[in-house]
Amino acid sequence: MIMRISPAKWLIMGTATLALIACSKAKTDEKAPITIQVDTKGQVPDIAKIHDRALIIDTHIDLELPLIAEDFDPWSSGKTVVNLDKMEKGGMDGAFLIVYTPQGPLTDAGIAEARAIAEKRYKAINRLVEKYPKRIERALSPEDARRIEKAGKRVEFIGMENAYPLGNSVEDVPMWAKRGVRYMGITHMGHNQFGDSSNPSYARGDKKEKWGGLSPLGKELIKALNDNGIIVDVSHAAKSTMMQAVALSKVPVIASHSGIMGVAENVRNLDDEQLKALAAKGGVVQIVAYGGYLKNKTPEQKAFEMKVRKEMGLEDDMAFLSMDEKTERIF
Repeated sequence: MIMRISPAKWLIMGTATLALIACSKAKTDEKAPITIQVDTKGQVPDIAKIHDRALIIDTHIDLELPLIAEDFDPWSSGKTVVNLDKMEKGGMDGAFLIVYTPQGPLTDAGIAEARAIAEKRYKAINRLVEKYPKRIERALSPEDARRIEKAGKRVEFIGMENAYPLGNSVEDVPMWAKRGVRYMGITHMGHNQFGDSSNPSYARGDKKEKWGGLSPLGKELIKALNDNGIIVDVSHAAKSTMMQAVALSKVPVIASHSGIMGVAENVRNLDDEQLKALAAKGGVVQIVAYGGYLKNKTPEQKAFEMKVRKEMGLEDDMAFLSMDEKTERIF
């Protein structure tokens, strides 16, 4: 089988762990497609050459709160999953670093806290390029990425996960675009003021649906993102939210870190109807590198889960879905 990726067609294609900016690197003919030869066993014998030729981008790297303190440098610490040394040694050309905010209450206080968290993460992302200007540089366009990679540096893109900190308007969208955000996820874990999540927060009182997809403000958000050059990201969005976003967007959308329902049954994953809609719009899916979204649980795992649920008093599905983050980590 031969897979051809047109260099001129896509900015991003691949997985959340290993994505390709689908253009050849500057040292090759930019008009030539990347051709991948796969034998009948599904193996790729020349993967090293493909890896060297493609621009390898991780499309979703979160910065956990303990790592964004001003006195801690996650970019040089060997304790972090991703840092500059590992990127350079592993041949990862760049990454989307994420301004992520967990979903909280839809109150003035909740939104204010979300904005504060977003600012902390944005400042931490800024510190990376400020502290290591000879090793990494921010890209605002595919052309920037090609130039930065050619100079031998890592490429930094910025994404935003959860539109919650925008508040009750879309007025801040141009500001985040100017700051360098190039994709924005509508929701995270729990419904927000813009739309329904694939994971309602029953612990916060969410019902299965709040808006039936996008809220009126969410529809404004899609237009604002289109108008300001920010890609719509539908990972974490409910199916209704995702389908409406795809229909409303004037340009292709992405799922920056999702799985496939046909492979693993999980509410975070995309079913065939969603995949076809996204493809018809010209979008792509970056496959999330997380086991729970890549394969179904074995009978043994399901039995263990039921045993622990019973021991913890979480036999009822509503109780199970309402457990706190500490309890969730057990599963």
